[in-house]
Order: sequence, then C-alpha cells, then structure tokens
Amino acid sequence: MIPWLLALAATLAGDVTHQRTVALGKATVRLIQVLRPDSSCSARLEFRRPGKPRRILWSGNAEAVGLVAGLFIPDRQPSAGYLTVVKAGDYEGLLLFVEPDGSLTTLPGGWFWIDEPHRLLFAISASDDPETVVVDLRTLRRVGEDIAITPEYFYRDGNRVFLTGQGLDGERAFEFDFTRRRFVRTQSARTRWTRIPWDFDLNHQPECGSR
Repeated sequence: MIPWLLALAATLAGDVTHQRTVALGKATVRLIQVLRPDSSCSARLEFRRPGKPRRILWSGNAEAVGLVAGLFIPDRQPSAGYLTVVKAGDYEGLLLFVEPDGSLTTLPGGWFWIDEPHRLLFAISASDDPETVVVDLRTLRRVGEDIAITPEYFYRDGNRVFLTGQGLDGERAFEFDFTRRRFVRTQSARTRWTRIPWDFDLNHQPECGSR
C-alpha cells in the first residue's frame, strides 16, 4: 500500500501514524510507523532512488515487551556516509545500517555509544539475552566476540574502556583491548572509572518512534 493510503487507513482505524523522511545521498529513506490501540507498533523502512522502484528494507510488527517498540533514527549518527536505524521490540534489538545504494547491514543492537578515535560503535543488544556488540564503523562488521556475561555499563579511564556485567559467579569486569579488538578480563582498580553515557538510549525514546 502506498504511504498516504497506509496513513489514511491507519487514521480511519483510530491508530496514530508517524512518518519521517531522511535524505541519503541522492536517495531518500522513509520511515512509516503506526501505533496501534493495543500499543503494538507496525513499522516499515522504505528506500527510494530517482528513477528506481521503491524498496522495502524492513517491515514488521513489534510489541513493547518491557521497553519501547518500533524503529528509531538516532539524532547522533555514527557516519554521514550511511543511515543508522535502531529497531526495538519483541526482545530483538537490531542495528540497521542503510547505505546510499540501498544495501542493508543488520546486526544485534539497542543502546550504543561511539568511540570516535577508533571509529567503533559499542552497543548492548535489546534482547531477551543481552549481548555486547562492537562494530567497526568503517566496514560495518562486528569485531571481537561476545563475552559470557549479561552486560550492564561501559566505563572509561583515560583512553581505556571497560565493561561490567553479571556472570555465573557474580559481577565481572572487562577491558577492551584496542590492539586485539576484543574484551579481556581485568582486575583494574575502579577508582578513576567514569561511566560512559549512551549516544543513543532506548530508555529515553518515545513509543513507536513518535515525537
């Protein structure tokens, strides 16, 4: 269904529709979301290039199970070369990276912050079994490996980055080794650690992407 008909149908059904269009090079990316009376969110991500047929990059329904649901375009984008969208709901958080040619890279995600000097994105997935995700923003590939904890917070001490979380034996702490590009267990003193704020925080997002 074309966008204006989707919006009309949603309005007649008593739903609330939200749309946003973002330029990406010569293309445009349109986000259409419908907040249903039952609080579920129907969302669709469209890609358009001049002279080319419209493409649906992602579509689906999501419920806000203990969190928000929908697609979100972070105010702080990791790169001007592509568009980053976060999907939340149904215990499956995703990072959707849309490139100017319409290519789509999908990785687990949710909350994230950006390490500009190393061009890395650090995320915790919004899932039933949260995992730590580190993305190389140059290649849009995941680096390192998941670690056997339920991740909680990232910290910084100078140029060093740390992560805490809960393991089978209680709280654990890890340091990110930028040379080997992986987390390693650490016993470093926490006296100078400062918590790293999220560049995108799902806890502060409106339901179904509405503003």
